[in-house]
Amino acid sequence: RRLLECDRVSVALRRGGKCRIAAVSGQDIVDKRSTTVRLLGKLASAVVKAEETIWYTGDTSDFAPQIESAIENYVDESHCKMIAVYPLARQTKEEHDTKTRRRKPEKPFGALIVEQIEDSSHINVLKNRLDTVVEHSRLALGNALEHHSVFLMPLWKFLGKSKILVAARNVPITALVLILLIALIGVLVFLPWKFQIYCSGTLEPVIRQKIYSPLDAEVKQLFVEHHSPVQGPSVGADGVAYRGTTLVELRSSQLDSTDAQLHGEQQEVTEQIASLTRKLQDQDRRLSDYEKADLTGQMERAKIKLETIQQKIDVFETQEKPNLFITSPIDGVVVSWDIRQRLTEKRPISRMQYILEVADLTGAWQLELAMPEKRIGYMNGSPNVEFILATDPSKKYYGKITEIHDRAEVRTDTGSASNANSGLNTVLIKVAVEDQESLPNVLRPGAECQSRIDCGTKPLGYVLFYELIAFVEKNIIFRWF
Repeated sequence: RRLLECDRVSVALRRGGKCRIAAVSGQDIVDKRSTTVRLLGKLASAVVKAEETIWYTGDTSDFAPQIESAIENYVDESHCKMIAVYPLARQTKEEHDTKTRRRKPEKPFGALIVEQIEDSSHINVLKNRLDTVVEHSRLALGNALEHHSVFLMPLWKFLGKSKILVAARNVPITALVLILLIALIGVLVFLPWKFQIYCSGTLEPVIRQKIYSPLDAEVKQLFVEHHSPVQGPSVGADGVAYRGTTLVELRSSQLDSTDAQLHGEQQEVTEQIASLTRKLQDQDRRLSDYEKADLTGQMERAKIKLETIQQKIDVFETQEKPNLFITSPIDGVVVSWDIRQRLTEKRPISRMQYILEVADLTGAWQLELAMPEKRIGYMNGSPNVEFILATDPSKKYYGKITEIHDRAEVRTDTGSASNANSGLNTVLIKVAVEDQESLPNVLRPGAECQSRIDCGTKPLGYVLFYELIAFVEKNIIFRWF
């Protein structure tokens, strides 16, 4: 601006089909949302597309319509007396003909904009100086844009600066760093390390039983509470089999209807038999042989029907009706929480709906782990497991894997170990605790545990970055190679 002795100089750079104002003299930051800046960018875009230099001193009759409209809009906003817009382009392509060698310019990459706001009298002096400024600006900006468009330029700059590492005075430090780096890589690749998979789970009694509703019914009465002791089925000294402790009594409108129907049919057939008997024994009536045979046949059919109904009642009494009384299948205590509130708030229950759970807290305990499916492949068959309880992380316990489920699934059962990994596809692993006596005296089913499973030895680098390695293999190598 000082060299040209003008009021303002701006630089516009093309991005796609539009030009953006990159710099304005006298301003450290260009406000791209400003109306003046946006209108100036539209003017530069129109001139760059036309690839012709324009000088505006008040007359727009010689301009193309799109340029004329852009200049008028900008002048109305900025009130300039003179505007010069020079497209900037690199001349790198050579065009040969039979006589001379000429340079064919590329499409402009931007524009240089010069403005006079108050006075436009010394245009001739300004034009002479502007030709020199435009030539230098074209070369400088063209080279700068070409330099910054080089692929991976930050990497090449880094490699260029790395020459200092091999300078004579820096060779010992560089050699030491390289030796340490090679040693670190060697340790990560060749040093064997204990490879363990971490997994969360819960501590559960081995003997436990979830109770489900055998039919669609309503809760009529609840006989137990949380931590109530219960007994399972047993055989008395007299050889009589006794059912376990009654937990819940149900009421089923369907069973009540069946019971009423069966007893109604039984009463109806009984009355029919009594009526036929009175007719056969009536001495006042003289019955023919045909009538006697008919009544006798009706009597026999009624007795057969009565016997069939009685058999249905017996089956109902021995098989269907006992389902209304849910009893404990094992000895233990009720470990479900808030069962009275839960069952009374939702009195109607459906078939196979979870009601409560009974567990033997005095027996053996086991660890149930919900191993994410993506980690199950690292297990090499070693059964050794080390775990800690969330209530006492300072003490370690040991166990051995006894069972690995064949199916991976998202388990949402109440009290399941997979609650710690909700939403993940997991494989259930059961672990037998080696020293049951070392466990705390007070244990609660579902106590949270953190475990690590021994998977042999692997290189230290693999142990530290095995999840990253698996991610690269799955999402990069497999997809692209």
